[in-house]
Amino acid sequence: LQEGLQQGLQEGLEMGKAEGKAEGLQEGMEKGLQEGMEKGAKQAMLTMAKNCKARGMAIPDIIALTGLSVEEIEEV
Repeated sequence: LQEGLQQGLQEGLEMGKAEGKAEGLQEGMEKGLQEGMEKGAKQAMLTMAKNCKARGMAIPDIIALTGLSVEEIEEV
């Protein structure tokens, strides 16, 4: 009985670790994907701002189009 209990505990512990590891990996992948998408969208807005500035568009119009701050627009 004691041996069976010990084996059951060990198997439960191993299953719990495997499930936790898989769940953590999934959460990490989702977070990484989300961050990558946000960075890509931000980069697209910076590129748009740079192009708008090059065409002489007014800063308030660029802010309205991109949602960037004055400082971000002035840096590009």
